[in-house]
Amino acid sequence: MFHDGYYTYVDISFIFLYFFEQFFLLIILSTTGYDPRTVVGLFALAIITTASLQNRAYQSRIDAINEEVVDQDSIIQMMDEDNKEFQEVIENLENKLEKSSIEIKYLRSELFKEAKKNLKKKR
Repeated sequence: MFHDGYYTYVDISFIFLYFFEQFFLLIILSTTGYDPRTVVGLFALAIITTASLQNRAYQSRIDAINEEVVDQDSIIQMMDEDNKEFQEVIENLENKLEKSSIEIKYLRSELFKEAKKNLKKKR
């Protein structure tokens, strides 16, 4: 529920602010002798100001999220590059292992041939 705590508190504060603005409008209209058009005009000004502040708060949130996305994209790109490098290293090691395996088989066969020759000589 609390996204980094701060943003949820900002949202809740705007909800309370809108509530108090409407509450005070009702109190002023019911208890004072002011011209209702003037009070409603001031109320509209207060609502527009509050809506602008809320819009700015949301824009700041969007900007922060966009920065995180850009940071994560660059991290993903770096990880992809590292992954490609690791794949190349693994392929290189697999090739070397295959060559070594072939060389070992060759050396075993040569060693086996030598051993056969030595056995024939001893008999």
